[in-house]
Amino acid sequence: MISILMIVTILMLVTLMRS
Repeated sequence: MISILMIVTILMLVTLMRS
């Protein structure tokens, strides 16, 4: 479902911010 895409996107954003 779309929820999986949302989770992946959030994880990517968090990783970029932490970098």
